[in-house]
Amino acid sequence: MPIESLALAIQWLVQHGYLESDAGTLQVARTTEVEKTYRLGDIDVTFRPARQEDLTDLVERIRAVTDDQTYVVAESVAAQLASEGTVIRDTDIRSRLFFIATVDRGSSGDARLVGWTHLALPRIEYLDHMAELTTGLRPDFRRRDIGSRLVRIAVARAAANGYHKVYQSLPGTSQAAIDFLGRHGWRVEAVRPDHYRFGGSVRLDRKKTRRRTR
Repeated sequence: MPIESLALAIQWLVQHGYLESDAGTLQVARTTEVEKTYRLGDIDVTFRPARQEDLTDLVERIRAVTDDQTYVVAESVAAQLASEGTVIRDTDIRSRLFFIATVDRGSSGDARLVGWTHLALPRIEYLDHMAELTTGLRPDFRRRDIGSRLVRIAVARAAANGYHKVYQSLPGTSQAAIDFLGRHGWRVEAVRPDHYRFGGSVRLDRKKTRRRTR
């Protein structure tokens, strides 16, 4: 097998949970969460790792969440995805994982993407204990335990890959999101006043939330 094909195959196995890293060594994952479907209220919701064929829907869904241009980190994730044209990314410096929630459209037989979570996993020595999370959900699918499950899946995967902390950066105006994370064991670790600037004059605080994975 050509080395390029082998590298892509390994990336796919890591992305989909078949392999995990232990002190820099790849091994078969102890638990594999490839795809699970739950009955949540009156709908069936499937949670799974994102695949390359999800790229267009994933970019659109992330951009829908960032339409107000205040979720800066998520907006940059969408821009990076669109620019690189690939969901799977695994380098010596950083890797990324996406998990998505989909709902069956009904008679058409296909599924629509309603929520997502993204993990940035740095491999630089002084950062290799801390992963960054971004997440989003369609407003009409909130309060169904979908967002909570997506966050739990991401935190569990970070722990399985040896990360001790997960953090998320949010604008100070996103109090609902900060409260949501607070109910799941996250806490505000730092506040940077006027960290974000929009339109040259509008400034927003940055609040960094985090939680331990174990």
